Amino acid sequence: MTTGDTMLSSPGQAAPAPDSAQEVHLARIESREARSHRISTSILIAIMAVLMLALVPRTSGTAQFSFLDSLSGKDLGTAKLPGLPTVLVSGILCALAAVAFAFKRSHGWIGTIAGVVAGVTVVVGLLTWAAAGASLPFQVSSQLEGTISLATPLILGALCGVMCERSGVVNVAIEGQMLTAAFAAALVGSMTQSIAAALVAAVLAGVLMGALLALFTIKYLVDEVVMGVVVNLFASGLTGFLFNQLLVTDAEKYNAAPIMEPIAIPGLSRIPFLGPILFNQTVLVYIGFLCIALVWFLLWRTRWGLRIRSVGEHPE
Repeated sequence: MTTGDTMLSSPGQAAPAPDSAQEVHLARIESREARSHRISTSILIAIMAVLMLALVPRTSGTAQFSFLDSLSGKDLGTAKLPGLPTVLVSGILCALAAVAFAFKRSHGWIGTIAGVVAGVTVVVGLLTWAAAGASLPFQVSSQLEGTISLATPLILGALCGVMCERSGVVNVAIEGQMLTAAFAAALVGSMTQSIAAALVAAVLAGVLMGALLALFTIKYLVDEVVMGVVVNLFASGLTGFLFNQLLVTDAEKYNAAPIMEPIAIPGLSRIPFLGPILFNQTVLVYIGFLCIALVWFLLWRTRWGLRIRSVGEHPE
């Protein structure tokens, strides 16, 4: 016991004097969830390392990467990397990152460094393999700009999965929710020619599909995984049927939704190279990035998030 702790004694006995010299040793115990995450992530990184090492014999020539500022039209130069050595080094570094991540139990910063190294080497290695020997340089700016735009639905779906898993819900119906929401947005947007109305319709459609999953799993105790597959099949069949009945027969009325235009953030969009990639996107891209910080704050910095995580860990 340390000074300040309450010392209890039986009646008739004097309370023992606190021993302030006694040392307290704290042991760091890895939870089952953290151990599963560590092992599964290290296996995934190792698979990517094996994949890149397998691509080494199939890599030849030089990879060219063009850094063109699409907003100003200025060419920032072209980087040239030898194909085979770059892929080989990327594979080796990725394998070392997998080993480091597997043994990060005692030092968390090792896992962070290993994750960054693995991500960078996978991107550099695969892009070098794809661009090696090509006659035209790889356009980095345009590819990254399009990747971020197309990745926005994946970001929103992943955040949905995070919320569900933290609350103890196995939601495999995310694909069906997103499909229904996209179809509702396209249909309502075509009928109203309003992007705001399309977004509201998408949210309502996704909520209704989520409510359908909750109704059968919570009230009628249907297995979550089975019901999730059913919701996906229901969403696929429903949107396919409505597509054939409405959008195909009268495309001018039901399949002509307005398209979001990129919104350039003043000042930030003028940053060379990175400005057009990160700060000249549609409003959904900005919402997606903001939702990452919002979900993190709600889950880890609020009382509501603490309750969500506690219920997910121990439903009883």
